[in-house]
Parts: sequence; structure tokens; C-alpha cells
Amino acid sequence: MTRAEGMLDAFEHVGWGALLIDAAGRVISLNDEARRHVGSEIKIAQGRIAGTHRTANAELKHRIAATLSADNESLLAMRGGVLLPGPDGRPVMAYVISFAEPGGGSPQQAKAIVVLIDSASPSEPTEDILREGFGLTPAETRVAIGFARGRDLHEIACDQGLSIETVRKYFKAVLAKTNTSRQAELAILLARLAQRPEERSANCAPSRWAQDWTFAGSDEGAAAHRHAESSVVNEGVSAVQRLRL
Repeated sequence: MTRAEGMLDAFEHVGWGALLIDAAGRVISLNDEARRHVGSEIKIAQGRIAGTHRTANAELKHRIAATLSADNESLLAMRGGVLLPGPDGRPVMAYVISFAEPGGGSPQQAKAIVVLIDSASPSEPTEDILREGFGLTPAETRVAIGFARGRDLHEIACDQGLSIETVRKYFKAVLAKTNTSRQAELAILLARLAQRPEERSANCAPSRWAQDWTFAGSDEGAAAHRHAESSVVNEGVSAVQRLRL
């Protein structure tokens, strides 16, 4: 599995659609979550991604072109994502991220990733799952849910009227009880827990990452794969967070 394919799979696990784009703007590959949006918010026309909404499509094409051409001046002026209206009135946000495979110079290799974040998808697990599944206290549960909503520790402290030291203590307890050691690992876990069983097709074959996470009898192997996945998704999530600023 290449780094680009691994990133597609990692984005799938956090519930985000993703499409790999080559130097000519053509779609190389896309994950299952992105396929779910084809025909509604996006379409693939002549091998290229396009928004089904005319105005949104023009903005999406502009951002992809600027990213592929490494037009830094234009990119600085295009912070945030592109809102793609959906048929049910709930939009999908599209973020365009520059990307390069290590040592790759081929025009057919991925040069950008379009990330799709569905506003209708659940972003947080239920309190019951966190309390019963991991033994979190009510205070730790509130901190975990705040983190799942994209709040940083200082924002969580402000939201809940707590000191930053108290929030850090709760957050460390959440990491320990969920057997995660990095924020990216916790983000992946919380995103997975937010996915209701009925949202995944029973006919979908498990991805390589999913198989690795359920590798029987090997804590060390699971930890290694969790670290690899978290490193990949952390890179992508960090890139999207920068665009959101």
C-alpha cells in the first residue's frame, strides 16, 4: 500500500471522503466515502471531479488548479473549504490539500487530495458508549466529546468553566482508559465510535487498515498498525485544520 492509498484509507476510517488527484487534475482513486457523494454533491466528468452545483464547481476547480500549480498567493487567499450543496439541503465541505509521494515525479502520481466532510455525519460517540465501554467518568466523557467536536483543550476548559490543568488531567485519563497515546489515535477511535453500524454496508469488505486493527492475538502488531494509521491520518487532519483557520 502506497502512502497515498494509506491516506485514502485513513480518511475513510474517520468518516471523510477523499479523492487522489494527479498533476493533470484527473482522479486517480477515491475511497468508499467519496463514492457515496458521487451523483449528489459531486460527479466525475471526463476523469475529473466536479461539483454538481455550478457556482461551487467553479470554486472547486479554481482551488484544485491553484493547488496543482503551487500558486501560493492564490492559496493564501483561499483559506477554508468549498461548500458543496447537497440535494437534501445539508452541505458537504471540500478541502483541497497539496500532496506528493516521497521520491515521486511521475505525472500519474497523486499531487493533491480533495477531502469531503459531510455535515450530516455524526462527529461524536454517545456518552453511554464512552462511559460503559471505557469506564470514563462523566467529567472525562465531557472532555472526550469536546475533543471529538474539534475543540482544543483550552477551548474545552473555557466551554466547561474548568482550569486548563484540570482539563489536561481529564484528557490524560481519557488517553489512558482508551489505550491511546496520541491525539490522532484518540481522534480515529472517537470517529469510529461515532459511526453507527447501519451506516456501513454489510457488503463492504474490510479495508487493510480495518483488518490490521482486528489482527488476532497481537497487541504489538495492533499498536504498530495503530501508530502507522494515526501518523498518516494526523498528517491529513492537520492539513485540513490549517485550511479551516
